Amino acid sequence: MHDPGDLHDLVADELRQRAESGHDVGSIAGDVRAALSTTRQPDDRVLAAWLDRLEATPRMPDWPFAEPQLAAEIEAALPIPAAPGRRALADDEQLADRIYGAWLGRTAGCMVGKPVEGWSHLQIRAYLEPMGAYPPDDYLPRAEPWPDTAPAMKPSWPS
Repeated sequence: MHDPGDLHDLVADELRQRAESGHDVGSIAGDVRAALSTTRQPDDRVLAAWLDRLEATPRMPDWPFAEPQLAAEIEAALPIPAAPGRRALADDEQLADRIYGAWLGRTAGCMVGKPVEGWSHLQIRAYLEPMGAYPPDDYLPRAEPWPDTAPAMKPSWPS
């Protein structure tokens, strides 16, 4: 099973992400793939070194997309000037706080939804209602005994 907290999986994900976002991974991609495909798992120090090398890869000069980082750069890159009455983007500190909040929300949603990933909303409701836990407002409880009508939860859900 894929585990985004596992360095092996993280290095594989980062290689793919860097390549898809225009970074020049060509000089190390083959070595990274070879290291990841060996039957003996590289230790965490080796994987961390590969991750550092991937994160240091430069963006290719012919990358056709502008990806500004700061609020002022983002506003300057907009295709039209600010319209009267249009709310300006947050300053860099506010923008960082909003992005942090968005990532916290996404992480919480992923963790709360992890046990029932792939279940339909009807399956989730049928599982939670007998325990008085529908609609969900916290981590999902484990039914004891497990209902025959419920699909299995992901094996990693307790963590």
